[in-house]
Amino acid sequence: MIGASASTGHPRPVRRKTVILALILAPGLLFTAASVWRSESLKIEATPSTSKDWDHEYLKLFGELSEKPDIGVLSNRSFDFFENIRKAIDNVEPNVRCSRYGFQSNNNSPEGHQKRKRKIYYGALIASEPWELFHIVGTETFGIFEGMVFVEANRTQNLTPRPFLRAFNNQATLIIQQLFGVPKVAVIPYINEDVNVRGLKREHDQRDEIIRGWKEMGMQPDDIGFLCDADEVFTRDFLLALQVCHIPSLEYNEERKCSPILGNKVGVRASAAVFESSPECITQSRVWFHPSAVMGHCIQGIGNDTNNNHEVRAANGIERKVGFGGDGKWEKAIATAHFPLWNGYDFRRMSPSFTPQVSLAAISRRFNPYTAFHFHNFFSTFEKLRFKYATYGHANNLAYNKTLVRLHNDLHLMNLCAKGEPDKDVESLTFRRRPGGFDAFHNPRPIYFEDPNYRKARHALIRSLVLRDEQNFVDKRH
Repeated sequence: MIGASASTGHPRPVRRKTVILALILAPGLLFTAASVWRSESLKIEATPSTSKDWDHEYLKLFGELSEKPDIGVLSNRSFDFFENIRKAIDNVEPNVRCSRYGFQSNNNSPEGHQKRKRKIYYGALIASEPWELFHIVGTETFGIFEGMVFVEANRTQNLTPRPFLRAFNNQATLIIQQLFGVPKVAVIPYINEDVNVRGLKREHDQRDEIIRGWKEMGMQPDDIGFLCDADEVFTRDFLLALQVCHIPSLEYNEERKCSPILGNKVGVRASAAVFESSPECITQSRVWFHPSAVMGHCIQGIGNDTNNNHEVRAANGIERKVGFGGDGKWEKAIATAHFPLWNGYDFRRMSPSFTPQVSLAAISRRFNPYTAFHFHNFFSTFEKLRFKYATYGHANNLAYNKTLVRLHNDLHLMNLCAKGEPDKDVESLTFRRRPGGFDAFHNPRPIYFEDPNYRKARHALIRSLVLRDEQNFVDKRH
């Protein structure tokens, strides 16, 4: 069932009522909640208890559901273990933190006055990720976001049906809220049966739902929108820099408005280190340029659309027209002074964002050059992994009939890493893994990975899954 936008005529999915849940946490008390419809604004105090038997809690909450999210491998470390690591990061002086990325702190900005700490709104598409991934990202970002919007679809990009695992599920929303320590969380179900909305078009359409969710949560033009896939995140250090540093590409200027070519670029794009299925399998010499963050002034639906209207969009209402940035050229935008505000597509596809570089001085002090992490293929079963390759992105209809080595280069790398086999002489590989694994990776490192027992258990799981998958293909041939 499809709705239509009056302004563009572009088909929109029917949006169901979204529940925003407020969670008050106290030591010894797992869940206490008040739920309201999405237009309400709620506050929380986030003080989780110091330890939990998560496996028991997930079983208790989801045990009766026929379809429920996988749990994955979870650390048994206490909240305080990770909180102490976060405090060491949080206590860095703003001038020191900002200088790492070539920024000034807002205290020393050209305007010469203290600015408020920027509020950051998070948005991601979710599907069959295990709870483990939410623990990893939540531990990194705990207490930072003003609000979070997730979108979960009833179909994959090639229109394969899938069950809702966290949408329409108040218990799942409560868990997310607890893991991230945020004021507001919304999980928006995306239901769109239009067969013409498929592939990346379907994905980008879902991202626009995130922006609508931010607006309903109260996002303002001076706030930041951080849009990503669920397995991508800025480092905690860099998120704090986004809040307090003077970053020209996140400062609105009335003269250049949201033009990425008349002065500074628009927004910030990551330089992400890629972890392939395990904390020990870090891809060498590879940089992932997602996620992205953009100021609210330049986000469609949050900023002022007066001179940034939808006429610059293609017929599908998503991509930009030629000359307005859609082909990397801007001559029509310059001539008409119509620079479109960023929609969900632009967050993912547009290149005129600023990519901060870690200073050479910081790198010389053993600070790594990355501003983000990509936790690629952190599944807990290969059934879910193969489903992804069969139905998402560039869907491969032979995903269930190929070995991992033949299915994708990333999986070939993971296969070799899991088994401890060398990869330097494997010509078919696009990338190699970083020698020394996690121990050789400098700070900032994923906070959750600082638990060596978790790293060992996660790597052991991947090794067992790889060996079992190989044996399955041996059995099929006989």
